[in-house]
Amino acid sequence: MLTFSTIGKFQRAGERTWQVRYGYDFARLGVPGLNFLAMYESGSNIQTSDGDKKEWERNVTLSYVVQSGPAKNLSVALRHAQLRTELASQRDADEHRIIVSYPINIF
Repeated sequence: MLTFSTIGKFQRAGERTWQVRYGYDFARLGVPGLNFLAMYESGSNIQTSDGDKKEWERNVTLSYVVQSGPAKNLSVALRHAQLRTELASQRDADEHRIIVSYPINIF
């Protein structure tokens, strides 16, 4: 399963993963380009020498895409990601990211 998670991969031996997402496009409220996305993933049944383990990740993203002018299509996103795991090989993590992207046509 491809999870598109920010920190964890959720692809360990025997791992069973489920995910729930919610997105909202603020164009409905008169703010085109503004979007919100919340995502939660849970992984269980991770097979280790210490028995089955679990992990979960939560992501919250607020993004904006410039709609017109010289910066049209420039995207800026703020993301908070939080991972909690029982695995000794990976630590719990909290990350704050600023993601800037701009599409460039090559051909």
